[in-house]
Amino acid sequence: MVQRDDVAVYYNLSSQMQKDEFDTYVIAAQTVDLPFYLGEVLTYELLNNYRDSGDYQTLFNGTTYEYETGKTRYFHGVKPLLIYYIIQRIIDNSFLKSTGSGIVKKKVHNSDQIEQKERERIHAEIRSRIFTYYNSLMMYLEKNSTTFPNWIGKQNFVKHVN
Repeated sequence: MVQRDDVAVYYNLSSQMQKDEFDTYVIAAQTVDLPFYLGEVLTYELLNNYRDSGDYQTLFNGTTYEYETGKTRYFHGVKPLLIYYIIQRIIDNSFLKSTGSGIVKKKVHNSDQIEQKERERIHAEIRSRIFTYYNSLMMYLEKNSTTFPNWIGKQNFVKHVN
């Protein structure tokens, strides 16, 4: 659904990150984060149909739509929301490595790990972007709820969160 090059548009990925490590973050974002907003059924439909032309491709890639008579809004699509969840997972976990001795924090010569305060600042920035794309998604789905009848709905999403 999302490839390394897609993420690289939004975030400078290390060329050292292995494909299987990257894929772990993608799978987690697709199977944990996305169903949280869309519900499991709509997520499944999107994962299976986003390559096709039509409504699911539009949901994934974004579009412009009329939200009131004569007023147009840009919907970013699910893709950047998913990408920022992948980036968040990379930032939160990339300094940790699983070894035969357990989970260890990676040490690198000629560089220092960022401080916790800096990590928190970056995390807050990523969360802010996630929130922006989340709002765009909610507005689009509310306007197009008949097109996506399996969306859990804003009312159910609020219940889902609480």
